[in-house]
Amino acid sequence: MEIYIDTGNKEDNDGLFTELFNSKDEIEENLGGILEWDNLSNRRACRISLNIEGSIDESEEKLKELHKFATNNVLKFQKVFESFTQRFELE
Repeated sequence: MEIYIDTGNKEDNDGLFTELFNSKDEIEENLGGILEWDNLSNRRACRISLNIEGSIDESEEKLKELHKFATNNVLKFQKVFESFTQRFELE
């Protein structure tokens, strides 16, 4: 799962990404996991993601593990990032 930052303006995207990155430890602590922070320097947008290895072709046991990971984290991910992004004003 990821938050994809694209306001339509590279400078705004980078600014928001930097503000979130400055709270990296607190965000990761609230989520209970290590995130991948990708500024996508060669693109307009930025991305922050929580990843787990797997694909649709996995065994039934692994698919259950992936499903559990998603259900345990998707709402928490949204809630944590909403609380942080609401702190920022974009023009």
